[in-house]
Amino acid sequence: MSKEENILVVQKILNSIVMGYYVSNTSVSIQGGFPCYQKNFIEKFTIPNFSKEEISILESLSDKIKIDEFLIEKYQVNIPVPKRLSCISSNVLVNPL
Repeated sequence: MSKEENILVVQKILNSIVMGYYVSNTSVSIQGGFPCYQKNFIEKFTIPNFSKEEISILESLSDKIKIDEFLIEKYQVNIPVPKRLSCISSNVLVNPL
C-alpha cells in the first residue's frame, strides 16, 4: 500500500465516529464545549491491524455512515450511528427549471 493510500485510510479513521467517541470519553471540554485534541488526550488511540481485504473495503467506502459502521464493528465498540435525516419532502421542488 502506498503512503497516499495509508493516509486516506488513517484519515477515514480519524474523521470517524469512533475517534469522536474516544476523544469525548478521554479528553476534557474546552471553551464552548468542544473536545480537546491535545496530544496527551489522543496519543493512546490505536489503529488496529487491518487485513488486505479490510483495507480494500475501507478504501472503497465513501459514505460516512458506512465507514462508521465498518469501524464500529472493527473496534468492537457499541456506539449508535446517527441516521441521516431526509431533507426532501413531497412539498419540495427537487429539480426546478
